Amino acid sequence: RGQSQLTRPLWKKVLKWCRGTTLPKEVKGEKAPLQHSDLLLDVLIIRGLCVEAASDVTALETFLQSVAAHAEAMAAGTGEGAKSRGEAYGAIARFVAQLY
Repeated sequence: RGQSQLTRPLWKKVLKWCRGTTLPKEVKGEKAPLQHSDLLLDVLIIRGLCVEAASDVTALETFLQSVAAHAEAMAAGTGEGAKSRGEAYGAIARFVAQLY
């Protein structure tokens, strides 16, 4: 906290390197090849997107919608515990966005 001047450029670099791999190339583009492959990575991306959300919330909202769709697909799976895994994935992502 209180270090946004220092961290903002670093988050921009992180998100730049995620584009096309774990984030779509365009804000409202097609899903990236490795998007939602890991909850921790999604949480970090959400944190990075929150940095710019005060001035433009579009990228964060678009990514959260994609996370929600992924969580629903996980919950609809047939494996043991699929429903609870999907629900947890979606809830964690939402709560992290609310935190920041």
